Amino acid sequence: TRLLRHGFTDPSAAEQLLDLDALASVRSDPVLLEALGATADPDLALRGLVRIVEAEEEGERQVLLDTLVTAKPLRDRLLGVLGASEALGDHLARHPRDWQALVTYEAVDLHPGVAE
Repeated sequence: TRLLRHGFTDPSAAEQLLDLDALASVRSDPVLLEALGATADPDLALRGLVRIVEAEEEGERQVLLDTLVTAKPLRDRLLGVLGASEALGDHLARHPRDWQALVTYEAVDLHPGVAE
């Protein structure tokens, strides 16, 4: 299946997570699936992302998902760490807005020398 091609070791569990209403934009976006597949552990990254999305307030969920689609450096950082660290996923599930700290780093990467 497509999830196996993206590196998921448990495609049926991943499919169930992707079927959640909150992740509708992820399951239909090949960029996000490829980014998840590029992590050390796509299954762990997806579980972490689900936990963050579910912990976010409804309006903030879409902000997070839209940012992941449009901001490659942030997407790669956040999903990369989620795919390597269950502890970070736990932290972000408890403090879902902390992912926004990465936005500062992206602005610096894209526009070095520009103050915010």
